[in-house]
Amino acid sequence: MPDNNSSNNIGLTEYNRIVITQLENINQSIQSMNLKLNELENKVLALNIKEDRVNHILDWKNEVVSTVSIDDLGKIKRKTFNISLEEINEMKTQINLLREFKIRAVTIFSVVQFIMTVLLFWKNIT
Repeated sequence: MPDNNSSNNIGLTEYNRIVITQLENINQSIQSMNLKLNELENKVLALNIKEDRVNHILDWKNEVVSTVSIDDLGKIKRKTFNISLEEINEMKTQINLLREFKIRAVTIFSVVQFIMTVLLFWKNIT
């Protein structure tokens, strides 16, 4: 009987080793599948982001098309290619002049309003 018991122990040890090896293989497979699942989730997330961007661009396009026709956009594109740097600099200068005019106009308007308020106040006092 001692031989049978020792052979059972050897067989059980061998069986345990095989089971542990199989469990380790299954664990590695699960880890590999988790990595692949994470990669797929990242790809799906990236696709969702791209889809949102595409939808945003389509919404913008629809807004532009409702405002300006495609032919008008083509005309604008052709005109912008014909604009020289000198014309762009001239436009910038004109914009700066308009900004300065706006500041002066608002300031003068405020001063005139203040003077009018003081005069009306003075008139009511006297």
